[in-house]
Amino acid sequence: MKNLTHILSISIVLISAVLAHAQTDIRIHQSTGYQSNVFYNNYQLPDMTNQFGISLSHTTNHNNTESQFYYDGDVNLFRTYTARQYFYHQLGYDGAVSTTSDIYFGAGASWIDGKDTYALYDYRAFNIYLSGKKYLRSNVIGRLGVRLDRRAYTELYEFNYWQNTLFSQLNTYFQTGTSMTLVLSYQWKLYSPYEINGYLYDAMLSVDQAVLRIGLAQSLGMQTAIKFRYQLRQRVGLFAGDPTAIADTYLITEDELFDDPFGYNSNEVAMSLTNALLFNFKLQTTTGYLGRDYHNRRVYDPAGMTYDDSARHSDNRIFAWTTLSRNFGWGKQHKSIQVWLTVGYLNNNSNDGYYDYENMFARMGFDVKIY
Repeated sequence: MKNLTHILSISIVLISAVLAHAQTDIRIHQSTGYQSNVFYNNYQLPDMTNQFGISLSHTTNHNNTESQFYYDGDVNLFRTYTARQYFYHQLGYDGAVSTTSDIYFGAGASWIDGKDTYALYDYRAFNIYLSGKKYLRSNVIGRLGVRLDRRAYTELYEFNYWQNTLFSQLNTYFQTGTSMTLVLSYQWKLYSPYEINGYLYDAMLSVDQAVLRIGLAQSLGMQTAIKFRYQLRQRVGLFAGDPTAIADTYLITEDELFDDPFGYNSNEVAMSLTNALLFNFKLQTTTGYLGRDYHNRRVYDPAGMTYDDSARHSDNRIFAWTTLSRNFGWGKQHKSIQVWLTVGYLNNNSNDGYYDYENMFARMGFDVKIY
């Protein structure tokens, strides 16, 4: 109830602020779904979930500048495993200045509050970013940027960290309806010293990784488009840290709790096909493969014993889902509602039996723009 009071209080304050101005956006969304494996492990435990949320934003434009303040809040409910209920909040500011080049900047904060059973997942986070965009040619856009993130867990102080990201991006498009995207980023995570019961502990060693993403999109006429994506995630090793281990005697690791991408190298390929159907319906289907090789997550049998101390966890995942959606609009204020239905399947083939599983899911919901 305390968390619900917080989200309602913030919502009321922001609604009062944005209603005094013309350029506002207020949305609510709700969705209900079923998962055959809500914990993503070999126990295959199913559950029904519900999510309700509100999004508020206020945007101003003046000459060549644009500013936006925003807030997003969700409550996530589980029918069977009610202890997993949690609230998610995010608020922040985004700004842009357009001259011969476009400059983007902003800052934001987010936090998760759940029940005591899953308090390990609760955190507070903050980020700040700066990026620039410039036309290198009439059909080529270049981007450069930097982002700083801070995350602090309410119980797992060992995992508190600062993360730095540098990225570059190229976009190009052609009259044939083809567009290409190339993104290269370098990220490094600096763990923080922490204090427990008056004792100061050293931080874990820092870790890093590089991420390469290549995207290709092609229009196949007025009603159909196809997209391909490839992503490579690779540990660079400029820092000597281990992204997963707190101590050798601990079975729990950061990537197990939070699926931390610093914990593995990966290759991912995906393809999406979008079709405009009769009566303004849209159908989007995505399928793909994700392979992950973990740096330091050991392989265990169901009894919790290691098969081989030198063996490391490896996953090969295939996934597919399809979404049918339709937008409805009305009124002078461009009010709208989107309704959608998603069904999908995921199969995770792992050398660790605990993570060898499949998951079938279905979800339906709506998103309403009320102002």
